[in-house]
Amino acid sequence: MELNSRLKAKTPIWFKRIIRLALTMSASGTALLTAGSAIPKFHLSSWVEQAAQMMVVAGLVAAAISKTAKEDNDA
Repeated sequence: MELNSRLKAKTPIWFKRIIRLALTMSASGTALLTAGSAIPKFHLSSWVEQAAQMMVVAGLVAAAISKTAKEDNDA
């Protein structure tokens, strides 16, 4: 129940910025991976492909964790 209330609570502005940055990073990684497989004769080196995969995972995790932050109105 606590997670549900955290997700419905208002997210602080700083964490909204982190969410946007994280989703942008994830989208960039996804674009690199898609270009590597969709465009003929376009091959990514192995380290670029691994970096793009890490960007996708790190971006999604950071966005999910930032979404659970809530404003503290108790003070």
